[in-house]
Amino acid sequence: METTPSPKKLTPFHIRNKDLGKETAPLFIRIHTRKVDVLVSTMLQVEVADWQKATASPRAWLAHQKKNYQLHAKLTQIEGIVKARLAKVNFDRETLDMDVRYISETEKLDAERRAMEEAAEAEWKAIAKREVAKEKARKKAEEKKRIKEEKNRLIWPFLVQFVDDIKSGARKIGSDDYAPGTCKAWKSFIGVYEGFDPLHKFGWADIDRAFVSRYINYLQKHGYMAKVVNKRLTNLKALINAAFIDGVHDNQRAAALIVKQKIEDRDKAVEIYLTEEELQALYEMPLTGKKEHICDVFLIGCYTCQRVSDYNNLNTDNFETTRKGTRIICLV
Repeated sequence: METTPSPKKLTPFHIRNKDLGKETAPLFIRIHTRKVDVLVSTMLQVEVADWQKATASPRAWLAHQKKNYQLHAKLTQIEGIVKARLAKVNFDRETLDMDVRYISETEKLDAERRAMEEAAEAEWKAIAKREVAKEKARKKAEEKKRIKEEKNRLIWPFLVQFVDDIKSGARKIGSDDYAPGTCKAWKSFIGVYEGFDPLHKFGWADIDRAFVSRYINYLQKHGYMAKVVNKRLTNLKALINAAFIDGVHDNQRAAALIVKQKIEDRDKAVEIYLTEEELQALYEMPLTGKKEHICDVFLIGCYTCQRVSDYNNLNTDNFETTRKGTRIICLV
């Protein structure tokens, strides 16, 4: 390897001529072979006047080496790196520059490396945080979907929402609101159904022939008359159809399984009339307050054979006493 040393040939490192007028300047090393001719900066800054004085004589050079031990240690390393790179088959200038820079600016490179590592770690943490948030959002969405599917699978949540929508006007018959009486009937149905399904465990897929039979048996066991049983069956069928139209379930057979019971004449009589014994039992029932008042009003209707719409209009003027002292209700 041929180099361009200092004037005294004490070192291959030198200051460029154009930098000699400056206070400080970087040191360079000239690499010159048959295939390579490059000027490489060591990126090591020295005082120009001090360097020229050091390269003026061997004694001054030795003194400079002792005084600037770290500088000369780096120069020795760089010289060794240059020889090692030239010894390779293919000379790689870019790799050499990186090696030289690593020797000359170790602290700076370490700081850059740490900064890159910290940036990479921060990016990794940010990515991990986003992934955690993404996974959390995914699980939340899945849970929301599961709850919705579970809600749609069960009859009870839809029934409650259905009745609430009827009462609020959110659900209509065509463009008309449900009548107050209908709202009241549906509210009553909620209590009936909850008695049948207290754990709210039945789903739309559970509605089969056995389910319907169980429902009818429940109503009959709790003393509902045939006419009322049919009303509650109608409620259930309407609920099934509404849920099907809303796309909540796909049990196409469910509504068809709801068939009203045939009401016999004897059942009609039981539905309509109370026996004298039952009326007497009501009269003698130990009640107080509002319950006693309601029972009395009801018995007046029974004893006078008046419809509800008629005896609701009775007032004090309708109650009279005959000449013989008999109290009567005058309806004419």
